[in-house]
Amino acid sequence: MMHDWEIAHWIDRAEQLLQQGNPQAALEAMRHVLSFDPEHAVAHAMLALALLDLRRLHAAELEARRALLEQPELPFAHYVMALVAMAQRDLNRAGEHVDTLLALEPEEAINYLVQAEYLEQRNRLDQAQAALEHARTLAPHDPQILAALGSLHRERGQHEDAARLCAQALEANPEHLGAHRLQGWLELRKGNAAEARNHACFVLAHDPSNHEAIRLLVAVKARQSRVLGMWWRLSAWLDALGERQRWLALLGSFVVYRV
Repeated sequence: MMHDWEIAHWIDRAEQLLQQGNPQAALEAMRHVLSFDPEHAVAHAMLALALLDLRRLHAAELEARRALLEQPELPFAHYVMALVAMAQRDLNRAGEHVDTLLALEPEEAINYLVQAEYLEQRNRLDQAQAALEHARTLAPHDPQILAALGSLHRERGQHEDAARLCAQALEANPEHLGAHRLQGWLELRKGNAAEARNHACFVLAHDPSNHEAIRLLVAVKARQSRVLGMWWRLSAWLDALGERQRWLALLGSFVVYRV
């Protein structure tokens, strides 16, 4: 038999392992807990989160459903199920769990990160930004929120705001992986390929399967290539434009090509 304090220790350990980019070890930790307490809802939800990081989406969904079966009003279970549904591109189901999550825990800042991710996938960028700004009011110095808001600003071509938020995130936590990814993209846009590579390598040293860091590293290689570098500079120029100007530039290029 495992005592409650021991279960809490293992769950905290699994959360730390996930933050360190080691989902396999987190998975084993939760299997250890469930071997003693097969009905522990939080352990099932944490196991689902580890499986999600390993891209085992079907298994993650089964574990998240098991968590909800054991404890239907557990906010963490709805949090995980929303992430799983988004990974499966089932946005309608994801939206239902996001709404339930916010109804159960309206004052928890991390929940608005999930809402923002959902809204981004719906291409509702203004609403996603509003969700992140609200999260920031609840946790002004949370590096995860600052990095997420900075990344959204970068995607929208607002690079000065992105750089300011990234600096704040790194000040709050100099080893925050999301902030290093963002800083890498910002450095690459300025033409600092070596600095961008350093940030990508820092992330991959802690999380070797981080897809965004791998994408950044590939972009660095493309930027350094003589041929692909021309395409990268065009992409960076378009990225610097606002959303409306970007579409107008692409539309104008198409019209010129057709003429």
